[in-house]
Amino acid sequence: MPDRNARLQELAAISRKVDTNVRQDASIGLIEKLSMGPERRGETIGNLTIGLQEPLFFKVQTSAERIEQVRRNLQVAFALAASQSDHGRYPANLNELSPKYLEKVPDDLFSGKALIYRLEEDGYLLYSVGPNGKDDGGISYEDQPPGDDIRVRIPVPVPAKDD
Repeated sequence: MPDRNARLQELAAISRKVDTNVRQDASIGLIEKLSMGPERRGETIGNLTIGLQEPLFFKVQTSAERIEQVRRNLQVAFALAASQSDHGRYPANLNELSPKYLEKVPDDLFSGKALIYRLEEDGYLLYSVGPNGKDDGGISYEDQPPGDDIRVRIPVPVPAKDD
């Protein structure tokens, strides 16, 4: 997967170009719009259409990156399970997984740094900082209040029942 910053820079450049075209098209007077040829009219409509769809491009890109990060997290989670099965405990740090369980431990796609891994009483918490690039302490969308981190938690806590 290409570098995330390069993709974001490319999307920003496209965004600037579309914004410029939309502003130019918006400045055309009514008489000029009525008299422009089909090619120019098609270009104007295309620029406006792309300008309206631009936010969707960023959402699709972010969704693709989230999916890739979930895949990376699960790859590490399977390696952690194999290590725990072999040794009767989870490793103290992710580097212990390489090279036996993983050729290389993947980095966090959003921070470019190592995934965050903490041993807990009965398992572990493994997470990426998510698209906002901020460490929310492993708080994810399903938490209240929701966070942005993409996590794997073992064991999964069972919610308390109200009696």
